[in-house]
Amino acid sequence: GQSQATSNTTTDTISATTNWRFQTFTPAVGQDNVSQIILNFTKTSSPNGSSTVMIYATTAGLPSGAALATATTILNSAISSGDTTFVLTTPLAVTPGTVYAIVWSSGISSGGSLAWNYQNTNVYAAGNRGTSSDSGSTWSADTTADFRFSISYRGIAGEPVFLSNTAGSLDLTPGQYAVKVGY
Repeated sequence: GQSQATSNTTTDTISATTNWRFQTFTPAVGQDNVSQIILNFTKTSSPNGSSTVMIYATTAGLPSGAALATATTILNSAISSGDTTFVLTTPLAVTPGTVYAIVWSSGISSGGSLAWNYQNTNVYAAGNRGTSSDSGSTWSADTTADFRFSISYRGIAGEPVFLSNTAGSLDLTPGQYAVKVGY
C-alpha cells in the first residue's frame, strides 16, 4: 500500500469533538481497493468517545462531499500510543491517480487527548495534511507537513485465483493454469 512512515511532531493534540484532521493520498497503478488504514497516535490520559476514520473525495486538495467509506469505530480508551488499524466496513474501490482524503474524527469530549503524529516537513509528495475546527464544515490545508499513515489495498473481489503447478504458487492469470482455487 501507501504510507508516510515518519513523524517528529506530536503537538497536534485533539481534545474536542469538533476538531477533525485529514491527510490526502493518491493511489498508484495497482492500488485500487482500500481495505484498511493505519494511523499513528500519541495518547494522553483517558480520552472519552470513539474515533472514526473515513475516506472522502477531494476538491482543490480538501475533503469534499459525503464520506465514500467509513472504517469501524474504535473506542478511544482502546487506542494506545503507536499504530492503530481502522478496517473499512466495506473496501473502497479507488481510481489510481485521483486524490482522496483520509479524515479522522476523534469523538473526544473529555478525559484526555489524542494526537495524530506527523512530520513537520513535506515528506509525502502525493498528499498533505489539514485540519478542521468545525467537524469538517470548513478545512485548512497544510502543504508543508504530512500525517503518519499507512493504507492497505486488497485485490478486487470476484477475480479468479489459479494454482500453478510449480510449488503451489498462486497466479491471477486466467487460462494459464488449469486449477482454479477460488475468487
